[in-house]
Amino acid sequence: METPLHLHPADPPPIEAPETVLLHSGMSVPSVFITYACGAIFPLTAGMALFGWRAMLAIGLVVASAMSMAVIWRRIGLRGGQIRVAHMLWLSIVLALMLPAHLAVHYKNQPQIWPILPAAGAMLVILNWLLGGLGVGRVHPVLATYLLIVALFGPSLVPGSVLQRDRVFAGDILDLGSGRPVAASKEPWITRPTIHGQAALRIPPASEQLHAFTRGNEESWVSMDALVRDRMPPIQDLILAGQPAPIGMGSVVAIVTGGLFLLYRGLIDYRIPLLIVVSLMIALYVLPVPVVIADRADWQWLAIRDPRVGWPTAMTFVHYELLASPVLFMAIFLATDPSVRPMAKGSRAVYAIIIGILAAVGQRYLSVSIGPFIALLVGSLITPYLDRLLRAKPLI
Repeated sequence: METPLHLHPADPPPIEAPETVLLHSGMSVPSVFITYACGAIFPLTAGMALFGWRAMLAIGLVVASAMSMAVIWRRIGLRGGQIRVAHMLWLSIVLALMLPAHLAVHYKNQPQIWPILPAAGAMLVILNWLLGGLGVGRVHPVLATYLLIVALFGPSLVPGSVLQRDRVFAGDILDLGSGRPVAASKEPWITRPTIHGQAALRIPPASEQLHAFTRGNEESWVSMDALVRDRMPPIQDLILAGQPAPIGMGSVVAIVTGGLFLLYRGLIDYRIPLLIVVSLMIALYVLPVPVVIADRADWQWLAIRDPRVGWPTAMTFVHYELLASPVLFMAIFLATDPSVRPMAKGSRAVYAIIIGILAAVGQRYLSVSIGPFIALLVGSLITPYLDRLLRAKPLI
């Protein structure tokens, strides 16, 4: 059974409630968010393994900054009473998992990017305060913070390297030897021969490869079949590990395991991530996509029917679009949040389907990395209308 965590009444009084208030399930608010944080341990551990000590440092800077700011801002005004330490711990962990490990770097005589990390934690607290605090705001504070960071520092957030398997946890993600990208290989990361003299490999992210193709402006001739066959990484690297990604999105297995833990503890509604993924995949099969790019892009609806593509290539391409994007992370750890999802179970299905379709459009034509988050932003804004339209009607 799902925990009935209804934390967004229509007109909530902005007063401070005791930290130990019990929910209908018998769990206190702090224990709920600590349990959420336990679910994030799986992608967090995978991220620290794949991206090393810089990932640990990045997480520490974001969380420490958010916790410090939370102590201050919870004393400011009536809204400060809605800021809970356990809630901010959970939010700061999720935000840290959405950022790349290479931000934790200090270059001599060069512009610094590491301040993005503590600034992100501080902005998270401030935006959470501005949006109303725990259970009041309709826009997820992590989502708002991340989109603001993307708008300000977008190019700095593109990951480009991953540790070799013999240097997990302890390696430096920026120890790249010559720094040249490794040649495309169909050898999975887990069995690929290691390159001596460097801890990490520079690899073009799968999301960037897909984004370049779906924009239809590749510089050289390429077909969908050639892209999937020659340029994309082994799909095992997206499922298990081995591709450049934000800290918490390097392993689909870890993300799904965290989601199953939260489902087991009754904290998320399984319908939301399930329907987001199903509707996204259906939309990706239907929406027009380049089949061949030569002098111009040849766009086709339902590319799976095109004889130049065929079922195996079209299905593999859609699977890459699903696994290379942050949609699974978004669907499990953000879209299920009680403050942004609809309260009525019937409206949650509509909410999830809308997000899935918008995510497919966004990641195919806007950005593979950002499209799903914009879809969630739109979905959270229409949540109040869905609750009003689809709430249960009394018989009398």
